[in-house]
Amino acid sequence: MDAYLNSIATAVPPLALEQQQICGLMNQYYAEELSPRSLDVMKKIFLHPGIRKRHFAADSLGDLIMIRNEDPDLRALRFQNWAVSLSKEALQKAAAKAGIRLKDIDAVITNTCTGYLCPGITSYLNELLDMSDSVRVYDLAGGGCGGAIPNLQLAKALVESEKMIVAGIAVEICSATFQMGNDISLIVSNGIFGDGAAAFIFSPEKTGFKVLNSVSSIYPQYREAVRFIYKKGQLHNKLSPRLPEIIGSIISPFTERLLSGINIRDIKNWAFHPGGEKILGAAQAALSLSDDKIKISRDILKEYGNMSSPSVMFAVENFINKGVSGDKTCVLGFGAGLTIHGCILEAV
Repeated sequence: MDAYLNSIATAVPPLALEQQQICGLMNQYYAEELSPRSLDVMKKIFLHPGIRKRHFAADSLGDLIMIRNEDPDLRALRFQNWAVSLSKEALQKAAAKAGIRLKDIDAVITNTCTGYLCPGITSYLNELLDMSDSVRVYDLAGGGCGGAIPNLQLAKALVESEKMIVAGIAVEICSATFQMGNDISLIVSNGIFGDGAAAFIFSPEKTGFKVLNSVSSIYPQYREAVRFIYKKGQLHNKLSPRLPEIIGSIISPFTERLLSGINIRDIKNWAFHPGGEKILGAAQAALSLSDDKIKISRDILKEYGNMSSPSVMFAVENFINKGVSGDKTCVLGFGAGLTIHGCILEAV
């Protein structure tokens, strides 16, 4: 049985701040805590034109400022409330776009890496929405920025094997991992990450995209290049300055395997995880792509920052809404592990 990606919908918190405003706040609250070098690096990152604004999971600017001294229990509750709220909004939109009722969904898959809930987000969605009690639920964790594509792969497999209607949701509250210090990884993270969610519907209904191929690769030798580590019980992001170079060295052979005989010239659209300007630049150079092929991913980065796993689906949403039958889209995500995941979509 063939499986089709019928719809994609996204959601972000209402609170949005421009980078210049965030930079001013960081200077105001951390000028005495950070070294002159760190402050200089922070300014360069925050004022880089690659990102214009980001959205944050807080009810007000005052609440957002409070996360600098956020109690761990309140942080966990903020993650729960916003992850569930954004997931619910995105799922309702995706179901409406696909023309299905929530109670007709046979399985729900969520993925996140920025907080932990047990039971998972799916339990809260089932409680809040008009869904069947017999719905299958899968809560995936630890995939990092690339987590949405394994979610999609699982959804596709369930449709093909059991003729299901499957909903997938990628949601990240990156602000729930906020830490600040002279560690460059933390400064970079605070300059690029935002909060958001993306949901999609997979079913046997022949609308949207068909997945022509999907592959993944894991490179544990690069595990330390991008990951979360625990310090005093709190998540701290770790990013190597070599990450763009690493991505650039492995993306070309990976993409060749993903294309599996499809001519790269036949790929009309490209949707990359917009991990940062240097990541996108390295991918573009390695694959010899023109600026127009990378534009949508750069636009997502500019308007939302790096939202971790949902980001790549924000890019794909642009193409599913404008798809012409036969158009092919290459989707590439990078995440912790180090992992690369990809799929080739064809509009039907």
